Amino acid sequence: MLLEKAKSAILMVLFAICAYLAGQFLLDTSSISARAGSAGGNVQVSVNIEDLLNPQGYQVSFGGGLYSGHFDTGLKNSLWSSAKGLIRGALETSDYTEADQALWDEAVTQRSVTLKLPFAMTMDQILVAAGSDVSRDLLGTAAFDVIIIPTAEPGSVFLGNRSEARFVSFSYSTGSASGAESPQSEVLAALLTEIEQDEMTVEYKRIEDTFSLRTILEKPDQVYRENHIIEPIVAMPTFEKVRVQNEFSLETLSEEQERYYADIAFGARFDFVKRVREVDGSVVYLYGYGDRALRFGAQGRLEYQERFRGGSTSDEILSFKDSLTKAVAELRKYGEFPEGFYLKYFTETEDAPGVRVKTFHFSHRHQGLPTDLSNREMPYTATVEITNDQVTYLMKSYKDIQRLLPAAAPSNQILSLDRLIESQFDLILEDYLTLNPEAAASKDDFGFVYQILHDITEYELIYFLSRDNNVLTYLPAWHLGIGGNHYYFDLYTGELLQRVPTQAVK
Repeated sequence: MLLEKAKSAILMVLFAICAYLAGQFLLDTSSISARAGSAGGNVQVSVNIEDLLNPQGYQVSFGGGLYSGHFDTGLKNSLWSSAKGLIRGALETSDYTEADQALWDEAVTQRSVTLKLPFAMTMDQILVAAGSDVSRDLLGTAAFDVIIIPTAEPGSVFLGNRSEARFVSFSYSTGSASGAESPQSEVLAALLTEIEQDEMTVEYKRIEDTFSLRTILEKPDQVYRENHIIEPIVAMPTFEKVRVQNEFSLETLSEEQERYYADIAFGARFDFVKRVREVDGSVVYLYGYGDRALRFGAQGRLEYQERFRGGSTSDEILSFKDSLTKAVAELRKYGEFPEGFYLKYFTETEDAPGVRVKTFHFSHRHQGLPTDLSNREMPYTATVEITNDQVTYLMKSYKDIQRLLPAAAPSNQILSLDRLIESQFDLILEDYLTLNPEAAASKDDFGFVYQILHDITEYELIYFLSRDNNVLTYLPAWHLGIGGNHYYFDLYTGELLQRVPTQAVK
């Protein structure tokens, strides 16, 4: 009897030890598995693509020369939700009229909402972003990067392409839009008033007005293009630095974790899968004769590549909407999206007759601000390539937040635009003259500095990914675009973090 009890006690102890060890194993792999949720293998994942199609930036005009580019994120979401109804009401049925520069300038400066799109989008793509099922080829392949919705005189939606200086307007009914219970134009106007009165809203002014650019630069024989970039004129809130880490590290990645993702890529059968470790430590899983490959690379980069099959099963060319739906569903199988995940850039090319490649590049926001990955080789959080109707490439490089670093002291004020330019003027001047050699003859003229100010194309708050001895930190920063060059400055010190040409900024 005592022997039987002893055996039972030993078995209970062994069971407890096994349970503990199993728990430890699960803890080791949970950091990756939790990100993927239940998606794996052939599990179908449903994602609402409208959640990923939203403006890159918001600019509101209160009239009277006052604006804001920094206000409550929840109010931004409400603005976009309301604006989508008006965009659908205008673009789905009405015709368009060409608008001149003066009409566009008026739309920006009166009480209005300006939505800066993440990339120049066609009319069809804008309709998809607005949640419409209607497809129209009214404007063909013409693309627009800004939408303006005036609220002072509701009834119009403007689309603009800033680089081409082309502007068009659509009309919408000021009654109930898209089945809403109350007129969306009134909802949008009420939201604008709420933003204006909210104590967290930061007041801005246009560079155009601050430096009286029209007075100095306008010439009688030329159409003057106003600069609608805005800058804050009051104290900004403090922004913390954020320590982050790659989702996985080659040094700590286990084969169990690798196998988890390999199951998603290839399914549970591993008869034709080979594991290879490359010289730099990267791990590659090859399927068959290299038709498919899954790679765990440096900087936490996961890549999947599949050879285009062609033939009757891959002859269908998906639309933008269907391709995006397929891309995000496939990407979601490999883990949950980071906070503020959105489509940042899109390209479409023809590799061969009947073979179209659509490439979707994704980024994300932290605390409502866009993040810049400061890496020309890997400037996006994720990328998916769709060839006809087949996923031929997928990449993701997510970052996990470790901890927040102390915010700057109240006395450490955010540097203003003029101080930033002054601190780096020699570099900015050199770059400007390189791109505009004809301007060298007038660089000593009174109006030359104002011409540089007039040519500012971007001025926005972002989070910049800093890499220092493999320590990753999101730094609050200014992104300043002048002519063909882009600069990233530390928000508080003015230190130049990075300088890149226009073609590298997407």
